[in-house]
Amino acid sequence: MNKWAILLLLFPFCTQAQRKVIFELENPGGDDTYYLASDQVQWNPAAPAGLFRKEGGRYRLELSLNEGTQLAFKLTRGHWSKVECSADGYPVSNRELTVSRDTLVMLKIAGWADRIQKTPKKIERLTADTLHSDILKKDKAFWVLLPRGYGETTQRYPVIYMHDGQNLFDGYYTHNGQEWRVDETLDSLNRFNRGQFIVVGIGSDADRLSEYSPYPWKVPHEIRGQEYLQFLVRELLPHIEKQYRTLPVRAIAGSSMGALISLEAILKYPEVFRAAGLLSMAQAEPLPDNSYVLEQVKAGLKDNHIRHVLIYYGQKEGDSLPFFSRQLYETFTHGKDILVTIEWNNAGKHEEKYWQTPFLNFVEFFERFD
Repeated sequence: MNKWAILLLLFPFCTQAQRKVIFELENPGGDDTYYLASDQVQWNPAAPAGLFRKEGGRYRLELSLNEGTQLAFKLTRGHWSKVECSADGYPVSNRELTVSRDTLVMLKIAGWADRIQKTPKKIERLTADTLHSDILKKDKAFWVLLPRGYGETTQRYPVIYMHDGQNLFDGYYTHNGQEWRVDETLDSLNRFNRGQFIVVGIGSDADRLSEYSPYPWKVPHEIRGQEYLQFLVRELLPHIEKQYRTLPVRAIAGSSMGALISLEAILKYPEVFRAAGLLSMAQAEPLPDNSYVLEQVKAGLKDNHIRHVLIYYGQKEGDSLPFFSRQLYETFTHGKDILVTIEWNNAGKHEEKYWQTPFLNFVEFFERFD
């Protein structure tokens, strides 16, 4: 190959446009040391490359980034305990920027995590409790949300059981300040005498991955999914039905690993759970291949039980999830007495705020068959 051919091959890689991006703090809140922590510096909260410099009374940071770079970042004062937050002290999502030209980015800071004392919301009709599990050999936290008017009637209600209970009602308890807004969603429906459900949110803990894993991983990992479901069916469910006015009409729902264990629940316990909300099914590399999961579904549907299933995915949750979700949908459509629906969000990411609308849709979906 001659030298000109070599140069032509190299040319596209040598001419990738560099763009100047200047970040400027609009209201830093006083003199301090400020950093831009990003995926470009492995999320180091005090990376020298992300240090803002004070110039003429303003804090500025200039970066040269390739055109097309998709930058995710947050602002810090040198430590994750001093990261930016919302005005009421809650964590905020990563900021995002797609580099297309030379840009000046003005950054307004709502608050700093170490300077605001956040407080939990006061939510009517929400009770927090724990139940000791002989099956799991530990205490499990759970929350119970009652519908409006529960205390003024003798009515009995269907129940929706949900995983990752600490993420459902209040961003105070979540790692990113986001929540599913389950209470607000049901309250909005209750005003029109709809969404009349009891919701039980089961808390997850350090054993989350093992308890939400019904199938063996590709790597050595503790699998306790079947035990978790036994706890749910044999211990928590009888406790709830003893303490509250319930109907034997139940649904189960969760996201990510919570969707995976919800799938197993409706396969193994269709006489217990009439419907399942499978939101953003976990796609981690160490988990079983999608083909394995689909085979479990095919085998489980041979009992011909009635099942109602809602599947959701976000287009920005990875390349494989949309394809797998549609495969899962197709697999359910071949089952007898199955009613399945699928929906997606073109802008959807793997975060709690993107599961708010699918939860509303699941409630309305379940409401048609309760």
